[in-house]
Amino acid sequence: MKKQLDVIRTGFEERTTWTAEQQALSEEIAQTESELTQVRASIDGMSNDPTTGMAKLVRATVREAELQAYLKGLQFKGNLQDRHVRVQSEVYA
Repeated sequence: MKKQLDVIRTGFEERTTWTAEQQALSEEIAQTESELTQVRASIDGMSNDPTTGMAKLVRATVREAELQAYLKGLQFKGNLQDRHVRVQSEVYA
């Protein structure tokens, strides 16, 4: 009986930890998406401004690519966590 209770407690603690991590990940994704939107707007503005130096436009474009890659990594991590939670809930169900 104690062993079963320990298994259930461990499962609950893991799910609670995953929930907190998922929330933090969701916040990071939202923040990154917001920053990416701002960078894209900045690039659009620079593209339409003939006085903008090419180096500045290239740096902004590089930043956009970095943010896109980071966002993809966050989304990938989120998908792995979702799968882990589903597997854990099946195990402890």
